[in-house]
Amino acid sequence: MAVTVNGEVYHVELTQEGASAAQVAPAAPPAPPAAGAEPVDRAPVHNGNRITAPMPGKILEVLVKVGDSISYGDEICILEAMKMQQSIRAPRAGVVKGIGCAPGQSVAYGHLLIELG
Repeated sequence: MAVTVNGEVYHVELTQEGASAAQVAPAAPPAPPAAGAEPVDRAPVHNGNRITAPMPGKILEVLVKVGDSISYGDEICILEAMKMQQSIRAPRAGVVKGIGCAPGQSVAYGHLLIELG
């Protein structure tokens, strides 16, 4: 039987109750993605001027205001997901045109966080 845990495939054998435990070993590495397949990434999703949430979570802090000039890599907000804080950084330089989130707000994957002008 093949089991996938955190993206890693393991082959396991089930034995009868009371029998000794079977050895578990990682399977061969996964095949490279097919051409045109979208990679899974936790970077902020952006489409032109829109920076959106890379995963569902709760906004802890918004670090920019409308009118702020930001550079590539600047921290723009902090998102908490699965009890871990993720720093959301600017994917490009620009001026903050709008803010679509607030501290304490729960956001879904793809929710508008910041709009650049």
